[in-house]
Amino acid sequence: MSYNKQSDPYRYVKAEDFFSDLDSEDRRPQWARVENVELLPNQFDAQGNIKNKTCDHGLAFQDSNNKIFLIQFIRPTVFRVRFNPRYASAEQYSIWNSRNLVQDTLADLISTLDRFERVSWEVHGRDEGDLVVIESRPTLGADNQSARAPATSNPEGYYMQLRIRKRDFKIIALQPVSRSRSWEDDDLRSFGICGPDETKYDVKVVWQTKPRGILYSDKATVSENKEEDSS
Repeated sequence: MSYNKQSDPYRYVKAEDFFSDLDSEDRRPQWARVENVELLPNQFDAQGNIKNKTCDHGLAFQDSNNKIFLIQFIRPTVFRVRFNPRYASAEQYSIWNSRNLVQDTLADLISTLDRFERVSWEVHGRDEGDLVVIESRPTLGADNQSARAPATSNPEGYYMQLRIRKRDFKIIALQPVSRSRSWEDDDLRSFGICGPDETKYDVKVVWQTKPRGILYSDKATVSENKEEDSS
């Protein structure tokens, strides 16, 4: 049986050929942008808990052009955005992992890693009108003493918070970061001056898209991200 290299979706393509193919005949890019979004309906139960099994550990969104995308946590501080402009419903996104992962589904993968890392966590979401908030949090009452457990600002605080702006669409990821010591701290303490409280946490923006930062065509999706200040 002959092998048709052109039919393989994972074939190697040079960057210049890939982007040249995305351009229109008049050399203008054929990109559209995600500009405004809304939550897909019926994703919460009466208590406000996420019940959408199609989008495990996350929520599904729809833009003004009826494009559907998912935002899901995979680990307490790891998330993914799934966007296929050809899909018209959240159910078209497969729950099955690719063949290079041992576990068949995302839910199975999360459960396996949780047992290995001895971390118990869950995802909460809420609609705040102009914003949608998705958080990974320690499971209430869980004893997450594993060294692999991320930091939280308090026992009921979040590991990571995603804030999705509906109008002029944008995503930012927030994470509690412990206050680091500086070379001046020992001098401050030697003179009886209290240095920074190392048990306290600052909330930092660790990742964000640019406004309307998801672009797509029939053949590709691109995320425009904003570089964070490392200071």
